[in-house]
Amino acid sequence: MNAPIFDPPNLPQCIKYLSALVGFNSASSDVPAADHGNEALIDWAMAELTAAGLTCRKIQTAPGKFNLIADTHPKLPLGLIFSGHSDTVPADPALWHSDPWTLTESCGMLYGLGACDMKGALACFMTAAAAAAELSRRMPDFFERGIRLLFTADEETSMQGAAAYAALSEPQAHLLVIGEPTALTPIVGHKGYAARCLTITGKAGHSSNPAGGCNALWGLQQALSVLKLMAWEFEQEQDEAYSVPYTTLNPGVVSGGEAVNQICAQVKLLFELRPIRPLPAAQLDELLQTRLQEGSSSGCTLELSTPYPDIPCFYQDRPQLEAYLAHLTKHACLKVNYCTEASLLQRCAQGTAVLGPGDIARAHQADEGVPIADLEGYLALLSALISDVCRAGGQQFQLMGDCM
Repeated sequence: MNAPIFDPPNLPQCIKYLSALVGFNSASSDVPAADHGNEALIDWAMAELTAAGLTCRKIQTAPGKFNLIADTHPKLPLGLIFSGHSDTVPADPALWHSDPWTLTESCGMLYGLGACDMKGALACFMTAAAAAAELSRRMPDFFERGIRLLFTADEETSMQGAAAYAALSEPQAHLLVIGEPTALTPIVGHKGYAARCLTITGKAGHSSNPAGGCNALWGLQQALSVLKLMAWEFEQEQDEAYSVPYTTLNPGVVSGGEAVNQICAQVKLLFELRPIRPLPAAQLDELLQTRLQEGSSSGCTLELSTPYPDIPCFYQDRPQLEAYLAHLTKHACLKVNYCTEASLLQRCAQGTAVLGPGDIARAHQADEGVPIADLEGYLALLSALISDVCRAGGQQFQLMGDCM
């Protein structure tokens, strides 16, 4: 590994940033009473980064919700994007042993809402970028590529902040790093997510005369048989990098019927898929429509709808990038079953990695925390990344050669 561009990493400054970030209630939620804006956090980060010498932009993505773009060298080609979401899930203070919005240290851990997911990474990004800007002032020719920080809104709900950035006509970076908690292990792929609602409509009637109606529940039985067969077919293609190595299909919710002595006129089935390969919505819908119609003989009508937009899978074929990340982190690259913003943002760079401090198992729960050692280790990784990708003549940049 190349020598870091700053040595040692400024851990006290990072913790200072994290303390301030945790102090902002930036929870996002589909429940309006629990949903908070992130403008105060973005304004604070923008002021800090501007003072450190970065060029900053605040972009509104929804009412009360903002993205922040901060560049160390806006006139240079873009080398790295360090990206993270500024929101958290809501917290119930009664379940915590400390104030969720006050950073608390105990036994080598820093506790606070978002400390793990993922304000710890944001604090590290700010620390690394500020150090790079300071170094550039002392050594103007040190960098040949710039560093961008991207703080997004609403990852925990709609992911609209990431989608809004991806829709901009911004330059493509060499490498995008998303700081979700991975215990400093590089993630190079994750499954997508697609939910569908199948409405099966028959005809009501008295249960004493089944021929007088058309029971939607018999249509449901046939639809479930089709979906079960499709689930088995999906299992035949496997990617062993996942802990669940195939595309899953899960029927989750059934609702319908009005009375036990009435022929059921309509039933709804909610089901989901988590694809391991790119599966565009139009292609998925065509596949589902064809298979469900072919398997239906009940006389019911079938209507397929999408309750909310699909999240694409994060999929890339970058063996040289994987080799570089494994060399950098000393951990083999993995793929995960949950979703991140990587699937929306990967178009913004030639290579993408999800890599951050903290353990995902500590996220979305009371007493969320991040190990101080992870923050220190992450600062060293960011330093090495900046040296390799953005420094003039970075020695290990060629490890990423064919994905650039």
